[in-house]
Amino acid sequence: MNEYDIQPDHPRIKSYFKELKKDDNLLADKKNAIDLFARLLRYFAGQVGWTFIEKFPVPAGQHVISVDGVLLDSFNLIQGIWIHLPDDCDRKAKIDEQIAKRIPPNNILFQQTGWLVLWRKGKKMIDLRFSSTHDGASVLTTFFRSPYRNYIDLEPLAERIKVEGPLIARAWTDSIKNEAVRNESFKEAAKKLRQNFQSSDQSDQSGESAGNMIVKYLLIRRLCDKIFRRSSYITSSVLSTEIEKVLSHAPSQRVSPALVRDLEPPLRQVASQLTTNYEKLLLLETVLAKYFPRDQKRKTEIYNRNISHEILSNLCAGSLDFIINKEFNQDIGDKDIDVLDPFCHNGSYLRQILLRLNPKHEQRKYRNGLYGNAADLISYFMSLINIENTYIELNGHYQSFSGLNVLDTFALTDEEDLSLYDDENSLKIDKLKHIPFSVIVGEAPLSGRKVPSRKTRAYSILDKRVLMTYGRASKARNKTVLADTYVKAIRWASDTIRRKKEGIVCLVCKNNFIEDLAFDGFRHYLARDFDAVFVLDIGGSENNQYSHCFEANRALLILIKKKDFSRPGIHYYRIGWNMLLDKAFNPEFDLYKCFPWRKIQPDKHFTWLTEGLQKDFETYLPIGTKISKTGRGNAVFRIYGRGLATSRDAWIYNFNRDYLASNIQDMIRIYNKHVQTWAQMPSKPQIESYLSDSTSYIPWSESLKNYLKRQIRLRFRGTALREANYRPFVRKYVYFDQYLVERWYQLPHMLPTERNEKENRLICVSSPGSKHFSCLMTNRIPDLNLFAGASPIQCFPLYHYDKEGKNRTQNISDWALDKFIAYYHDDSITKYDIFHYIYAVFHHPSYLRKYAANLKKELPRIPFVKSYLAMVEAGKNLARIHLYYNGQEEYPVKISASFGNKPDWRIEKIMLSEDRGSIILNDNLVLSNIPFLAFNYLIGNRSALEWMVDQYRVKLPFPSGQSDDPNMSDDPTNIVRLVGQLITVSLKSVKIIKEMPVWKGIDGKEPHV
Repeated sequence: MNEYDIQPDHPRIKSYFKELKKDDNLLADKKNAIDLFARLLRYFAGQVGWTFIEKFPVPAGQHVISVDGVLLDSFNLIQGIWIHLPDDCDRKAKIDEQIAKRIPPNNILFQQTGWLVLWRKGKKMIDLRFSSTHDGASVLTTFFRSPYRNYIDLEPLAERIKVEGPLIARAWTDSIKNEAVRNESFKEAAKKLRQNFQSSDQSDQSGESAGNMIVKYLLIRRLCDKIFRRSSYITSSVLSTEIEKVLSHAPSQRVSPALVRDLEPPLRQVASQLTTNYEKLLLLETVLAKYFPRDQKRKTEIYNRNISHEILSNLCAGSLDFIINKEFNQDIGDKDIDVLDPFCHNGSYLRQILLRLNPKHEQRKYRNGLYGNAADLISYFMSLINIENTYIELNGHYQSFSGLNVLDTFALTDEEDLSLYDDENSLKIDKLKHIPFSVIVGEAPLSGRKVPSRKTRAYSILDKRVLMTYGRASKARNKTVLADTYVKAIRWASDTIRRKKEGIVCLVCKNNFIEDLAFDGFRHYLARDFDAVFVLDIGGSENNQYSHCFEANRALLILIKKKDFSRPGIHYYRIGWNMLLDKAFNPEFDLYKCFPWRKIQPDKHFTWLTEGLQKDFETYLPIGTKISKTGRGNAVFRIYGRGLATSRDAWIYNFNRDYLASNIQDMIRIYNKHVQTWAQMPSKPQIESYLSDSTSYIPWSESLKNYLKRQIRLRFRGTALREANYRPFVRKYVYFDQYLVERWYQLPHMLPTERNEKENRLICVSSPGSKHFSCLMTNRIPDLNLFAGASPIQCFPLYHYDKEGKNRTQNISDWALDKFIAYYHDDSITKYDIFHYIYAVFHHPSYLRKYAANLKKELPRIPFVKSYLAMVEAGKNLARIHLYYNGQEEYPVKISASFGNKPDWRIEKIMLSEDRGSIILNDNLVLSNIPFLAFNYLIGNRSALEWMVDQYRVKLPFPSGQSDDPNMSDDPTNIVRLVGQLITVSLKSVKIIKEMPVWKGIDGKEPHV
């Protein structure tokens, strides 16, 4: 860290006061004043190499509390804390109140408008005014100097580890590989270690190598000795014993590289100043992450994850302790209550259980009654260190913890060969398979966390259980979300608890099961298999405060199996993270009183949250059904289907037609080379094993793997280069080919050729399960994720064809036409009119507002509304401007060039100004005079301009060969022109929608069938 003095006339301080005094009302606007000071702190933090984050939770004793901002160094250790004090409070009393919360008092800056108070090393150091540029600079200088000794030596080392650490780890691993080449006994021992580890790890056959395991073990052992002053945490475990056996065949491999040794002195000095087990674990994990970076992560991700574990593990342990005492009339430390964390990440859940044990039960429960499974080596050792340190805190002496295993919990169900390492451990795991667990607690693994280079492991029995229960009971057509690993975790836990007549499952997981349509069977089985279900939905508007800290969309799911339970049924409550901080650490935690639970009565579709659902929605005409697509049922449209699924967007889409052609030709060349290699192989290996070294070149989806196995050679077809709607009002070129796209569903019958684009049009809507209903008409090939974060789209075409683009057939059914004619008593109604009537209905504010909840659950339905002809006309007008948006007149935006009179039209990334009044194209060019009304036309939760701003950027040529560049060399002003056209489209759309007839039926009441 570079220390420096902040002078009173520093430009940033002068700018702070200038902005503060720009408007007389600004000082009264507390949020603006706070934001300005936060901006000041963020700048100075960046100058010294720290990260400043607002609204951050920090550990305080056995609690976690929220502060206004923190300074984190390169090792995720807190270097400073900022707390804003309200202007109308007693400053001294408020500071004393905050200090009493046991906030780390090493370096706290209390700021009140016009005043700064600095606490350092446990006492007040400075207290002075900060109302002009001459005040307070010395306070900020002190605040931004490291409060810990010798940290100045660690910062440069952190950067060195970041750059050299992965290289050192790789070199160390290569050294072990070379040892295996020249040392046969070492090679055999390492091979056995890898095989045994893979039978227990969640990785597949391309996963953790023996060399990588050994390097991680040696590094953790050395770091643990320096940070915790004890390496026995590591060496006493069963896994360590097995690795040591391998190393006994090559003792020289224990020697650590120079960079590891260089780290040890400053690391020991830093660790000696850390007062909590939590901080030391955080330091250890951060250092390990620098040596083994799995992917590109945000700097503070490890801190965020560990803090969330701390909060949620407290909540889970408190909930279990309460339920077991109140409902089971037992103590969590009783002999017949065996506790398992099947998915240990860092041991925090078992740690919290241990902290809540009656002291007389601690030793017995620690030795026999607490169990955990970790799916990878680092998680295993982090958990082991955490749990064993907790035992030392409680009892003052070390005792190894034997209840932890490196084990893929899901494999227990599939009854694979789980013999691991030696006979003693084999007996231990066999015992684990037959323990009648009373409590299962922890955090379910999420599919999104898997390492990109690995594949998801298949579990035949467990996958079948999910399919035969949750899948079979679901009425949803698309059930792919049930493949998420957390769903497997709930299924496994439910089956495990069923071994006993009574028990509790307490798992943190995603919250999409609460409302997602495909989880109807999942919800049905939770209610069927358990006597009580408590769902704490962690989200809500309060969650925005911590959106930068915690994973969004989480839930605590508590499942209780007990006859005569006092509160049976399903109970639900939605809470934000900031309120959760107070609840989770309440010493008098009462699960029933802490949260105002709402008892849920599911409907016949197993829907839990039925608020806002309108019963009359079911009386309207169905737009399309699975049965009607077979010709055996009635619906408005005969056929419908999803958008284009490529599984390789970076290769298949591009703004530039020539670049796309080049990408496709490169991809086909690579693919055909693999076909040739595969054909020449006398014995065919597993396809995943064969492709393990080539996945970085092209993305291998399941269909492409099958074509490779069938040795189908591909050739480039220029006619397959088509235009597509990639996102709303974002048109790209696409390679529309049955082999190189993963799924094209019904699109070959909707838009089979370019000629069909001139006459056909598709109404694209978001599928059930979307947070926001979205609708847009297009006459180009629509992407499956047209509305991005929404669920996959469904497309309803005006016409459908054969695959050659001939035999045009109207897609509106005769049944629907008869219904419209009969209702409106008008024989002149056409299917063309009905199509545009529907498009108008999907834009009517009253329809979208009243049926918002229904549109999340199922496809839209079509009501009959008053002023049919006016609705048809509105639909046609909307269709015209949406289909031909790039032909609309340009809105007169103001073009400002910063340098000279000749604008630089090239963009790299477009940005909206904070007030959304301007669009920044580049450092030289700004478009202003953007009417605010243009943002009122929304497709989903974004305006047309925001969709464009999100997508119009240059993407570098990775992984495909060419960049994705929206700039046109032959038409440099195309993007500026498009901005003006989209403003016109938006303003016209708002006007058309506003002038739509009042939402009424012919009789003046609600529309009906």
